[in-house]
Amino acid sequence: MDRLADRRMLVAASGLSSFGDELAIIALAIRVETLTNSGLAVAALFIAGALPMVLLAPVAGLVIDRTETVRTLRLVSAVQAVVALALAVTTGFGAILVLAFILGALAAVANPAVFAIVPVVTPKEALTRTNANMETARYIGAVLGPITAGLLAAGPGVPAAMAVNALTFIAIALAATLMRATRPPVEAGEERSRGEARAGFTHVIRDRVLLLAFVVVGVVIVFAAVDNVAEVFFAKDVLGSAAIGYATLASSWILGMVAGASLIARRLPTDRLVPGMLAAAIVGGGAVAVAALSGRLGPAAALFFVGGMANGVENVSMRSLIHHRTPEAIHGRVFAAYGGLVNATQILATMLGGVLVGVVGAKQALLIGGIGSAGAGVLGFVWFTSMGEIAHPKVEPEPEPGWDGPV
Repeated sequence: MDRLADRRMLVAASGLSSFGDELAIIALAIRVETLTNSGLAVAALFIAGALPMVLLAPVAGLVIDRTETVRTLRLVSAVQAVVALALAVTTGFGAILVLAFILGALAAVANPAVFAIVPVVTPKEALTRTNANMETARYIGAVLGPITAGLLAAGPGVPAAMAVNALTFIAIALAATLMRATRPPVEAGEERSRGEARAGFTHVIRDRVLLLAFVVVGVVIVFAAVDNVAEVFFAKDVLGSAAIGYATLASSWILGMVAGASLIARRLPTDRLVPGMLAAAIVGGGAVAVAALSGRLGPAAALFFVGGMANGVENVSMRSLIHHRTPEAIHGRVFAAYGGLVNATQILATMLGGVLVGVVGAKQALLIGGIGSAGAGVLGFVWFTSMGEIAHPKVEPEPEPGWDGPV
């Protein structure tokens, strides 16, 4: 059913969520660094926020699918606001880690819940466009969040930044309250009770196209995380422009993501989502590899813009592919599985990136990251082609028993 107002609220919620997440992590990192003067402590903060989304993915997905999803989003967002306010007044390092873990656990439910609601308010032919709009909103939020965090931390202080973060959760809860659509819970049959929490992972493994997409995206994220670590050293040691160069590269990438999602990915037909995603991996990885060989900021920034465009296409294609190839009854579990994959690979690959930069240097690490991403896309195309006819038709899986469709 087409509910334009509800879709707009979901897009706004996606942007607010990204804005609040980035604002919070920067503000909390500033506080932890001030308290401890330790890089390990800051790393522990990042892990505390991301780890729950890996560990709790199966349970979080089951909660989304076994409850009325809009109501769950509203409740979880309200609790997130309370936790954010608690973080605003918390000064002990241990307590900050505990609250960051709780906030991550709540995000493990809230983030996939938003994407599980999308098909309820969006006609099938508009799913890719809606995902493109949501990704664009996320990227804009990701740009504004750190800027706002820095301004607030330098002025009113970290408590003010966390208070703003709490307001974003309140706004999301309000949007969920105003939505007319509902996503009813799916009742579990007695014979299906075992392994329900793993249903998202099971579905991905059984669907050869989704399995391909998950594997390729996981590999690309590993190499992209290496790039993320190498960028700051590349800007300083190779381009010779330190902070300005790093900011330019990062900004170029995010602007490219906005362009890729809003101008290219939204126009991909359903049967071109996988080829589009694989081509984006090749183009994005190739752009990073060529940028690594460049010794000037201008060409490197232009190539990072191209890489960001490819990244935007990848993200929209992946979310749209999940929507099209997954029964609505298990959307929560599959999106939670996807979130778990993304966070797990980012955690592991960030540590790998730090080691790699130390061993081979920033330029070589960036080159390895780019070639690895492009290579994943090439191997993905070989795998995809070998599937033959199974890879090409649009799949509309049968829903689980007990699912009556969106209201």
